[in-house]
Amino acid sequence: MIVFISYANEDLAEFHIPEIVDYLEIQPDIDKVYYWERDNDSSQSILDFMEQKIQLSDVILVISSSYSLKSQPVKTEIDFAYQEGKGIIPIFKNIDEVRPIIKINRGIKFQDDNFQTFLEELYAIIAGKSYTESNLLREKKKAQKQFDKLKRMINKLFNLRKNNCHKFTVDLLKSEEMQHYFGVEVRDKEYIENQFVGFLDGLYFIIPNSRTLRYNDKMNNTILTFNTLSSMSEEEIQEKLDIFFKDIVQYVKEEFDLDLD
Repeated sequence: MIVFISYANEDLAEFHIPEIVDYLEIQPDIDKVYYWERDNDSSQSILDFMEQKIQLSDVILVISSSYSLKSQPVKTEIDFAYQEGKGIIPIFKNIDEVRPIIKINRGIKFQDDNFQTFLEELYAIIAGKSYTESNLLREKKKAQKQFDKLKRMINKLFNLRKNNCHKFTVDLLKSEEMQHYFGVEVRDKEYIENQFVGFLDGLYFIIPNSRTLRYNDKMNNTILTFNTLSSMSEEEIQEKLDIFFKDIVQYVKEEFDLDLD
């Protein structure tokens, strides 16, 4: 696990940031804690530093004070952490000095007179935040990157002949086998539920988490069907997805006489 600390320079000593870092870095599941004072490279701007380190990190600690409220770098780091989907934990002495945008996040009050207890409680929150938010988001991003990679490959191979690609995808997704395995359909992305993975220009969706699915039959009647994917094991899902993607690649090879091996 990697942690990033966002703070105003005036709070470095006030919040004992070096001591916080020393404690966290001896914990067995924390690999690194980044903070500007120690870890900045003289060749890097503060913007480059924060972008690089926040991308690497799982959890962002935001030291919240009257100084950080006025700090543009702290604001930028918070915005970037939200953009990257990182877990954010405010550390504060006065709750009124926490930026409103992060008050909804679970935070911790700094205890100067009981510093060891504060450190132990902070670590407990970090461990929970990393598991429930950051790791989950990271896994989702990994899956989305694989779909994006496939989408780029298909679009590149079909180039300007996208109508062929769309027709093939519609036929494949509406096939009886794909309906049975995935319960998928083609519909406008504005009417899709939250649980979905986009495929091919955001027009087609695989919906693995819904128990039922609505789709239109040949007579344009809306049919409600059971989504069998929800009862499959992870291995079975992977096997069916592999078949799905191999079918697409095979079609591209045959349609355009390409050697993709």
